[in-house]
Amino acid sequence: MFHEFEFNTPIQPDMAERILRIMRVRGFEVANLQVIRRSNCLEFRLQGETQRPITQLYGQLEKVYKLKLKSATEHKKSQLQCHS
Repeated sequence: MFHEFEFNTPIQPDMAERILRIMRVRGFEVANLQVIRRSNCLEFRLQGETQRPITQLYGQLEKVYKLKLKSATEHKKSQLQCHS
């Protein structure tokens, strides 16, 4: 299944690396990643796929220091299309 996430984190140099490491260890393959620096936080938008229960990933992401999950949605693979 494909999933989309949006969350905010504090501005820290290693935050993106920590999040990507958690996703890799939990079997999540990142298809799209966008990071926007705001005045007081980093805003992450991710799309990706996993065959494992997504609750494992949610639990680990919530443990990351001050991570605030804004939204998470699930899509069937056929709903996401590539644009040229």
